[in-house]
Amino acid sequence: MTAFDVPAAPVECRRTLVEHARWEWRPSDGGDPAAGVQEFLAAHGLPLDDLSR
Repeated sequence: MTAFDVPAAPVECRRTLVEHARWEWRPSDGGDPAAGVQEFLAAHGLPLDDLSR
């Protein structure tokens, strides 16, 4: 895991944010990217309703 410096983050959080998972999609992957994001977020405890709007 790598710590990231996110300039918009509060000072106490800078250089302490760590990426644990990443979702990537390319047009060649096919399918609905909104559905993929929705599944990814739900799997990480952030369920959202209908991102396809």
